[in-house]
Amino acid sequence: PWNKYHNTIWSILSSIDRHPEQERYLIGALCAIIDAFNFDLVTKPGIGNEDDVDDEKTAVWRALERRVIPKIEGLLTKEKIERNGTKTKMIRPPVVLALVKLFQKFPESFFESKLPHVLTVMCDALRNKDSDARDLARTTMSKIVSGMDLKYLADVVRELAITLNEGYKLHVRSAVIHSILQELESTHSPSQLTSEVKSHTSNFDSAIPAIMDILQEDLFGEANERRESRETNVRYVKEAGGSKSVNSVEIICRLLTFKPSDASGSISKSSIHCVVGPLLERLRMPDINAATIRKIKEILLRVVIGLSHNPSVG
Repeated sequence: PWNKYHNTIWSILSSIDRHPEQERYLIGALCAIIDAFNFDLVTKPGIGNEDDVDDEKTAVWRALERRVIPKIEGLLTKEKIERNGTKTKMIRPPVVLALVKLFQKFPESFFESKLPHVLTVMCDALRNKDSDARDLARTTMSKIVSGMDLKYLADVVRELAITLNEGYKLHVRSAVIHSILQELESTHSPSQLTSEVKSHTSNFDSAIPAIMDILQEDLFGEANERRESRETNVRYVKEAGGSKSVNSVEIICRLLTFKPSDASGSISKSSIHCVVGPLLERLRMPDINAATIRKIKEILLRVVIGLSHNPSVG
């Protein structure tokens, strides 16, 4: 029953601060309890987005909203003290993932009201100067996206573009995009992404223009200049290594819905045009150099490889 469930979860939440040496086990128990949540949150099934939702909240909803969720949100991050005495804020991935899963059991409007805070916490962790903290945040962000409806992918990409917008964070941003795409590749395929009406774009495809903006910045913009710079004041991070963005383009081409542009409909450009178009425009630039031409040739080759593994290409 709810009262015993509530008492149990509150007892564990109260114990985490009092018994830091037992944190690992308490966090594990907390996440298991959250995962097992199965109570009714509204008195009428299926109302979800109606204006009178406040009148339909159950006692369970009110207890979670007023007491339990704020307490859990306070556990999303923790302070880690390094050997030199500096303090680093790190996320608790199991808590983040469990909380997002709990939010998804609420009506959609509630989930959408809570998602921005989670994304803010995650982006703050991605700005961390400690590479281990960034790795943890990147992996967690990928799992969050793969566990959500893909209509929120564009919101995630937008938050990344706004928050990670300068310096070493440009490399971190493209690495996060690559990690998210890798995770989506293992959980989604074009056949699953095309449930919308045929004349409309899929949720994944609608995020491609914003994703390509980030990848182009990494391949040809300031991030690429920083990567190739020999200045001593440029801060290098491990995310700057390799060709993650080139691989990201290939993954996009594996997952996009391949169909011709429909200029008469609401969508003027198909997803493949959003990928290839900017590359062809760059080739037309009068001052393009040989290195850029070679890079675009490599990317277009990866586009072909990606499309060759795309089941929607027929």
